[in-house]
Amino acid sequence: MTSKQPRVKLSRLLTLFVIANVALAGLAALFLVFKLAQPTMSALVWHLRHGNKFVLEGHTFVLPLRWNCTLVRYREWNLSEDHPSSHGESSIAINATGTVMDIDAIKRYQSVMFAGVNPAATGLLKTETLHGKRLAFICMAGPNGDLLLCRIPNTDISIIAGASGSGMAETRAILETSD
Repeated sequence: MTSKQPRVKLSRLLTLFVIANVALAGLAALFLVFKLAQPTMSALVWHLRHGNKFVLEGHTFVLPLRWNCTLVRYREWNLSEDHPSSHGESSIAINATGTVMDIDAIKRYQSVMFAGVNPAATGLLKTETLHGKRLAFICMAGPNGDLLLCRIPNTDISIIAGASGSGMAETRAILETSD
């Protein structure tokens, strides 16, 4: 008695091989999309929970869709662009310091800061005031305009804003549209 062994057609093996490779490629593509979209999803979830506004001590900061807010530690938050676009990364650190300063105190503080700077580098820093809807930000700006160290008069809010590339325009817009 001879036993018949099943014959597997070559075309069927080739079809299974192609299907398996397409499935693996699809899984790899899904994994890559998930990894790239994860920061955007995080920002989207934040916006679904909080809307597009971050409120601190009655002051509102409107965040673009790609941005979210993270509590770093007690009374300190980081507003950041989770999925940096081609213009670079951007973030705003907001700290409620517990020390309320008026405009004169802020200017004295800035003069002390400037005094501590190397005289050759003094020209690299400048002061500027940004205006939101109800808030004024008294700032020291970095030489390239990519860094702002700000205080809001008559509050205890301190802000460090930084961005690379052209991202500072969006960062400034968040401050300038604050209420």
